[in-house]
Amino acid sequence: MSRSLQVSMVLLSCLGFALDLEATHPLPGPHFLHCEQRGDAVTLTWDELGISESVHGATLLRDGLLLALLAADSSRYHDIAAPSGKHTYRLEIFLKDPGGEQPTLITAVECEADVPGAQGIFCNVLGGVAVPPRVAITWEHLSPNPAVVSIRIERDGDLVGELEPTATHFEEEPLSGEHLYTVIGVVRSAEPAPELIVGSCLATFSPPVIGGLIRGDSNGDEESDISDCVLIVLYLFGGGGEPECLKSADVNDSGRIELTDAIGLAQYLFVGGAPPAAPFPDCGHDGTPDDLTCDFYAKCYNPPPP
Repeated sequence: MSRSLQVSMVLLSCLGFALDLEATHPLPGPHFLHCEQRGDAVTLTWDELGISESVHGATLLRDGLLLALLAADSSRYHDIAAPSGKHTYRLEIFLKDPGGEQPTLITAVECEADVPGAQGIFCNVLGGVAVPPRVAITWEHLSPNPAVVSIRIERDGDLVGELEPTATHFEEEPLSGEHLYTVIGVVRSAEPAPELIVGSCLATFSPPVIGGLIRGDSNGDEESDISDCVLIVLYLFGGGGEPECLKSADVNDSGRIELTDAIGLAQYLFVGGAPPAAPFPDCGHDGTPDDLTCDFYAKCYNPPPP
């Protein structure tokens, strides 16, 4: 056998061994851990490179203390109530041991987050039905701090209010979704743009549904149960009264009240059939034009503001 052929065979054998080794013992991730701080919450994200069946799982620690046990394929964690101050987060990945012993730590990554000290700051969303909704931000009085000359309110980094230094309250019409409010004390100083961050908090608002109905609740008692099936049958065949919201009795959204509506609702309630058509199970509007009416549905009725 020639020397060049021997070398080629050795190289091929090494390549095959390397491929087998990589398939048995991959190099699992993550290769990075990212900390994003918003208010008193920290969102941690990491990549999934190399995650395979060989990975046993992962642990997440905050300042050396166990915070969570994670699945091998996870890539995100939301620490919703981190205390104020600097924190070190550490993500550890463990490899399965074929011998049944303890999993082996194979890689770890860290990141840091600095959560501002919130001095009694709170975000609340008020009203929303008979009263117009408002987001209300409250915080502790900054006095006696003569250096503070004004209070600045920011929403997601944008200025939305500027108040007297004695202020402890701010309100505005809420925006849909989650928003970060930050209260900042502007300090009298020769330095440019001096600031004293009081704290941050998150406000979440979902606009209420005005009017509408819930399908499957034909008798308007705010529940879908056998009594709704009975009402539909009595309305069709037994001379029962007409539902105040005919659309809610149209369980399958066919545009007509039929026996199939009662049957379909019973199948959903007792044998795992398909649920009623939208809107269900929350208030909403019928998106399908038909001749059915809905004169009144108590649960979804929101009177106009006074």
